[in-house]
This record gives sequence, structure tokens and C-alpha cells, in this order.
Amino acid sequence: MSRKLRKRNKFQFICALAGKWNGTNGGGGGYNSKCYSKYISNDEGHDLIQNLDKKKRNDFTELEQKKPASFTLNYHKDEMDSITEPEALKLVAEWKSESTKK
Repeated sequence: MSRKLRKRNKFQFICALAGKWNGTNGGGGGYNSKCYSKYISNDEGHDLIQNLDKKKRNDFTELEQKKPASFTLNYHKDEMDSITEPEALKLVAEWKSESTKK
């Protein structure tokens, strides 16, 4: 399996494990490292997301972008922290802005 394909598979794996929650004050997402730490470390997941070509992020839907945004925002935080949807969308907007810079 090529290195590029392995990275894509890991990225899809991270996105597939995103948890979603809804509450009286809105919703959001988060990750439970117990679900993935046997296969990929927090650092590896974070690096994979950060090193993704910024222009390629626009190839993903907003929902697909919110999941790695939640992972990024939860990086090195308490396991119980959850990211609200507006927080994730703010990071997605920043990524979109970065992708259009020359």
C-alpha cells in the first residue's frame, strides 16, 4: 500500500470515529482516544490533519471538515472535553481562508 493511500486511510479512520452530541445549548463533536489509540496516536492524527494540503481541504464537505477540526481543537485536552459546532466551524472557516491565500 502506498504511503499516500495509508495517510488517506488514516484520515478517513479519524473522521469515522468522531462522536457527535446534542444538548439544550447546541451540539458538537469529540473523540474518545480509547477507540483509536491502538491504531493511531493523538500526535500522529494531529500531524496528519495539520499536514493535509490546505487546498485539498476544500475537496471535503463541511461535515467532513468539522470532524478533523474537532480533533484538532481537542488535541492535548481533557478526554471529556467536547468541541461545539460553532467552534469547529470557526476553525473550518480559518482553514478555508488559509487555502485561498497565495
